[in-house]
Amino acid sequence: MATFEGTSQELTGPVFLGPNGKVRGIHFSRDRYPGEAVDLRIATLNSDEKLDWNEHFVFVYFNGASTKLSHPFSYRCDVTSGS
Repeated sequence: MATFEGTSQELTGPVFLGPNGKVRGIHFSRDRYPGEAVDLRIATLNSDEKLDWNEHFVFVYFNGASTKLSHPFSYRCDVTSGS
């Protein structure tokens, strides 16, 4: 579940953890974001717009965006056991 400005959306995708269990990267997606004709992505990226570790910023973009780094946000990702 991702929450932005008080609105929550269900997204799916991997969460990458470091050796200490801290989140180091994410790559969430939602097909056909409500009101849009394209797929939403929320991911930690490097300066080449490739999926990479980033413990401080996540980037929000639509699939096929000409520049994925236009919308950086600080993030918090909590991971709980599925048991």
